[in-house]
Amino acid sequence: MTFIILTIIVNRAKLSSSTFKFWLSDHGLSLAVDKCQAVVFTRKRSIPTFNFSLEEQPINLIDKAKFLGIILDRKLNGIAHSQYISRKCEKGINVLRAVAGVWWGAHAYSLKLLYNALVRSHIDYCLFILDPLNKTTSELLNRIQYRSLRIVLGAMKSSPTNALQVECVDPPLHLRRQYLCDRFISKTLHLSSHPLWSKLTQLSVVLRPSNPSSCLLNSFEKFTNLPHPLSSLSINPLYSTSYEALVYNPPVITDLGLTKDAPDTNTKFQEIVHQNWSNYLFIYTDASKLSPESCVGAACWVPKYKIVLQFKCPPETSVFTGEAVALLEAILFARSHNIKQTVIFTDSLSCLYSIRENPFRTWIPSHSGISGNESADSCAKAAVQLGSLEHFKNYSHDLSTLAKNYLDKSWQSFWNQSKTIKGKFYASIQPDIPKRPWFFLHRYAVRWVTSTISRLRLAHACTPVHLNKIRVRDHSLCECGLVTKAQFPISCPKLLHPLYDVLPPKFPRPLNVECLLMSVFSPYCKFICKYIQCNNIKL
Repeated sequence: MTFIILTIIVNRAKLSSSTFKFWLSDHGLSLAVDKCQAVVFTRKRSIPTFNFSLEEQPINLIDKAKFLGIILDRKLNGIAHSQYISRKCEKGINVLRAVAGVWWGAHAYSLKLLYNALVRSHIDYCLFILDPLNKTTSELLNRIQYRSLRIVLGAMKSSPTNALQVECVDPPLHLRRQYLCDRFISKTLHLSSHPLWSKLTQLSVVLRPSNPSSCLLNSFEKFTNLPHPLSSLSINPLYSTSYEALVYNPPVITDLGLTKDAPDTNTKFQEIVHQNWSNYLFIYTDASKLSPESCVGAACWVPKYKIVLQFKCPPETSVFTGEAVALLEAILFARSHNIKQTVIFTDSLSCLYSIRENPFRTWIPSHSGISGNESADSCAKAAVQLGSLEHFKNYSHDLSTLAKNYLDKSWQSFWNQSKTIKGKFYASIQPDIPKRPWFFLHRYAVRWVTSTISRLRLAHACTPVHLNKIRVRDHSLCECGLVTKAQFPISCPKLLHPLYDVLPPKFPRPLNVECLLMSVFSPYCKFICKYIQCNNIKL
């Protein structure tokens, strides 16, 4: 095992080693000194000659060392680690090449999963620790992504890289590093004693505005400058919960034999409830979020006493947390009033499986005409504006979902800027970032069909127009002798089956290339795939 001594000021190295020796002795620890190595982190080109020693044994001074899978070089520029990642990713890229070519092999859906597992996972691992990366390191990692995405899509080498990322719904690496860092920082928010917070606080104070900010500092500023308070604990919540509560696992009733949206759902529900729990107090809970920018309302409805408990949570809160708040308040209400026989009805199945403190838990279909549930839903919508502020604070598990929102917004902004430079045709048919790649929805299509469609959408295919553009051919004439300006053969007389015979009558007319290539996210895509396959079109 390699141990790394982190030091900045050279003339304090001997003092640091002595302090470290006393620290080990006080904690009853020892080191295998012959396995230890030292790295001096500095921006200077030359390091003064001096000796490190522990327990009067010399320690070798090296330029870089591997620690927990990260290669740390003395300048912390990430070049050594990126070269190490490049060698590891090359094996995954070879696997992609082995299972698929342009016109044969695995479907793009399978290739995308292989890329995520064998290539992107290596790039993702803790790379934001070394951010900001220099230009050489960033370009090396970007080339790995571009090569992999071209294999996944079967695209040409000349394809615009920003369009490749949107077509595969794989964000630029600098945005993905920030996204992963946001998720990491959000998970540390619930622990106020986390050692990272004090270090980032000190670094944010001493860092000059002219210095490039890192992913860690960007995430730190995002979540510490939120307009609403943050809930944090000094210790992990697991250790503040009693053992009996952790192992308590009451049965969850999730099937009452009710059918969602059936006209007699409320009648059947009332019969089942009064047959099984006639002497119990009923409490209905629900949560509501009217818009992405609005607060979350949580409510408890007690029909017997006509009592409504309403609470308001910040806009960053998820509906899941709102449902959990409503369940918690229902339990506290029954406990404070010493009500022994209580049934809590909720339409949040995820909360029932996550929260283990409920004495009696029953799931009911949401928005199915059940009177108590509909009343609780109305109270929850009203709580968005009128609810109590007792739970008006953010929780770390909700803030982790903000990372995806930040990524979507930053990527859309990056795409809006970059598409004015390259990928203009693709931007005309795909102006927004999709939720998932189009080929995820059409796994029935064979490999060369998806490759053809992707090439046509990217406007880099073996068509006469594009081959003439890149000077492979000296004209844009089709083989039939007709001059064409289109990237997609619609009315070529050499086609075995005309396009109008394959597309259904409901397909929007008049037909044009952009309309066809934009329809890949619709059910009409299967007809386009059929048209390409019947005519054996390989572009």
